[in-house]
Amino acid sequence: MNLKDYAKTIGDLGATNKGVPLQLTTLMAFYDIYGGDLNQIDDLNDGIANDLGRGIPVLGVFLSTAYEEDTVVVYTYYEPSSGFSIQEVEKRVKDVATFVSNVVVGRFTIGNSNAESLLQEYLSKDDEDNVRPVLIKVLTLSDLPEVEAYDAKGRIGSMNLSSRSVHVEAELDFGVDIAKTIESNLAPYENVPAGELRLDRPNNVLRFEDKSFVCNVSAKSLKDLWDKEGNKGLLAMNLRYYIKNASIDGNVERSIRENPGDFWYFNNGIIIVCDSASLEGGVLRLKNFSVVNGGQTTRMIGTTPIGQDFFVLAKIVINRFEDQEKKALFVSQVAEYSNTQKPIKAKDLIANRPEQRLLKSALLKEGVFLEIKRGEKPIGSFSEPWQKMKNQELAQILYAFVFLHPGPARNNVSKMLQNEQKYELIFRKHEYSFPFLKSLLFLFKALESYKRKAGKDEEADATSRGLAKNGVFYALATIGYLLKRRYCPAFADNCRKSGSNASFYKEATEEQAFDFGFLPPLYENNFKLFLKDSFRFFDYLFGTLIRPTFESQKEDNASTTPANWTKSDTGFTKIERQIETNIASLGETFFDQKLFGLFLAPNDKMRDSADDLYRNLREGNKVFKTSRGTPMSEDDGQLRNALLIFREDYANKRHIAPNRVFTEAVLNKLVAEKPVTNDEIRSILPPTSYFYVGPQILKIIQDFLQGPLPEEK
Repeated sequence: MNLKDYAKTIGDLGATNKGVPLQLTTLMAFYDIYGGDLNQIDDLNDGIANDLGRGIPVLGVFLSTAYEEDTVVVYTYYEPSSGFSIQEVEKRVKDVATFVSNVVVGRFTIGNSNAESLLQEYLSKDDEDNVRPVLIKVLTLSDLPEVEAYDAKGRIGSMNLSSRSVHVEAELDFGVDIAKTIESNLAPYENVPAGELRLDRPNNVLRFEDKSFVCNVSAKSLKDLWDKEGNKGLLAMNLRYYIKNASIDGNVERSIRENPGDFWYFNNGIIIVCDSASLEGGVLRLKNFSVVNGGQTTRMIGTTPIGQDFFVLAKIVINRFEDQEKKALFVSQVAEYSNTQKPIKAKDLIANRPEQRLLKSALLKEGVFLEIKRGEKPIGSFSEPWQKMKNQELAQILYAFVFLHPGPARNNVSKMLQNEQKYELIFRKHEYSFPFLKSLLFLFKALESYKRKAGKDEEADATSRGLAKNGVFYALATIGYLLKRRYCPAFADNCRKSGSNASFYKEATEEQAFDFGFLPPLYENNFKLFLKDSFRFFDYLFGTLIRPTFESQKEDNASTTPANWTKSDTGFTKIERQIETNIASLGETFFDQKLFGLFLAPNDKMRDSADDLYRNLREGNKVFKTSRGTPMSEDDGQLRNALLIFREDYANKRHIAPNRVFTEAVLNKLVAEKPVTNDEIRSILPPTSYFYVGPQILKIIQDFLQGPLPEEK
């Protein structure tokens, strides 16, 4: 690989004068983390840790959602002092791993470095007391022969780097690997247009009906295909790209290198879906095809040196449909139902799901490219920032703005989408008009721009910069809440009834309250003007609602930071309550003048439409049931709300997640069984919870039943 071949891109990224290590890191992160999206250059540059002069070996720190768990990717660089030395690489990796572990436990060796700040932000614990895993990527322009490179990668990948505080792995990327990463992002790859594989014997196939069949394909021919198409369309229709699994990968590698003759017996094989296939003697020619099952096997064969050729069981499925929607559904079903070797999580299934492909098609007709699988590239020009969006990003936006859950939206999008109920709520139970989505994309991209501007404001204090950087989804949810109240009288009525107890209507907030574009005609086709005018409103939003709420909580807990405060909904609940307090004392129209004319003024038609949508969704989607499966009565619903309010208040005072007070399952059991003695409540609450909240819960239930507690036996 020659960096000079990428001089124009390096220049576009502003890295021309940064020196080879930072040029290479910037280039790799641009394609590896951001998929070559020029709209994310600011985020790219924010992740570059230019601390080389201070002796820190970390060149970049980024959060990637491409792995099984959201992973912090840490880049470092290796340049041989003479010839390539694996010992030198190992030393570099150990130095970086030690640096990461020190930051996690708060032991800063340099102080106020960019690398430390980035790691501290990404590796702070979440509500479940977890720390994200770390992947150290060693970049080098060195290139070795295949077998030597393979052995070097294996040695780095097998290093024991984890500590009790953080899980750390490492990966070595040579010049050829970096070039392939770049190449995979340069064009759209829905599949491989044409390719071929060799069979074990001419025409040795077992046919199903008259088209699809099973055969044995040469591993070396599959490896040749990987070399040409592995980072392009070969896995485009697979449920996921390569996800490292040491035990499975190690078994596959050993079989390839030590027992190739037994590979056919030990491996489940691969499934390929194609538009057509033809056999000419011992050659299988495929058109418009992709591996939909067996991506791990395909990659391991493609990246492992092969001495003796061997054969792999292959099912060749020819798509039966011409209609694009039916074809997409068929591919999705084949991929989903055939994946049994490894557990498949919800986020792995998203890309091929019919609603994702239909949403992608619908948005494309309106001039918006929705990336539903990592590595996809748009065909055509999408020059405006709001015209390009990842489906995971869209899920975050909707979960914050529509359903008012900014903490989970920001904290871990992968876990959010692995939760089938949340996925259903966001993508299946609700439909969104394009004018609504367009307004929302305008708003989100403007907030991102505000975040970048505030982060570079040298006159702003650390709290302002930290809230702007970490509070985009808090701001989205706050705006969503204000606009729901503005456009939907039924929603506003729920808020008024609740007073300042946000939990009373928390269940009701998990529905759309309107579904129309909310930007005035002045801005509908002028993002630049909206961007210019929006910053004054964002200043107000952060300055008078978000920051005061944060500072109030920091007074109670000095260790609170913008990064950890915005990881849960606790702070946002306090913002909701503050909004209700302001409106109760200053009137329903108090916030209208604060919106600075940025959002559409409501009329009766809009209000009626919003009310109808809101009430219909509430009736259709929110039927609470007791633990016995029977519908919950209105009285039981009131008890449930009272317990929810108590749980949230208790969690806020102790600065813990609400489900650590008691879980939803315990809540439903309390409502259904209504314990009125200590023995009864002990049988429902975990011992630790009973010790702290048992007496308070008994009092709530006693007040609800309006009768004295029976005496203990």
